[in-house]
Amino acid sequence: MSERVVISGVGMVTPLGIGKKAFSRRLFRGDSGISPITAFDTSQFLSRLGAEVYGFIPKDFISVKNLRRMDRISSMTAASARMATEDAGLGIDASNRDRVGIILGVSYGSTDVEAQLASILFTEGTRPILVPNMVINTPAGHTSIELGFIGALTPQSTTVRLRLRQPLPMRLPRLKTVAPMFFWPEARISFQNFSLQS
Repeated sequence: MSERVVISGVGMVTPLGIGKKAFSRRLFRGDSGISPITAFDTSQFLSRLGAEVYGFIPKDFISVKNLRRMDRISSMTAASARMATEDAGLGIDASNRDRVGIILGVSYGSTDVEAQLASILFTEGTRPILVPNMVINTPAGHTSIELGFIGALTPQSTTVRLRLRQPLPMRLPRLKTVAPMFFWPEARISFQNFSLQS
């Protein structure tokens, strides 16, 4: 493949830090993002280690209006995209917003929402507000709404890895700028045990 890819902006919400400066500092210092899991009770699991994101404050990056509807994965994606567009100096307005889109790499989607829904399903019933956040393209949709993108939006689902050379499922002829968000939501995975009793 002879086509060149230019990465003009970077935004990061990771276990090593929020933003490229914090991430780079810890990465080059040799720090590990792996630590004991605190997001849920791990006493019933063999492993108690994970790569959690600490110190992330969504309201620093996202409007309160949109944040109310977002799950954690969507807020992390939107924050990463905001940082990347700012880093690239890319202003989104009426003249270009239909030419900016998102290619989002996800593995499982919002596992914390699935666990929350599963834990209340048989006791309280469903909460309609949770259901849309379980769809795999929800983080990309929330990000597009927050940042004003109205170009193509396509999630790439893989449980192993997403590669830049992976072909897109559709042609994007009018898209001049793509904001690829390669994001693996397992960094903040949560499990909750529940039992069904007859």
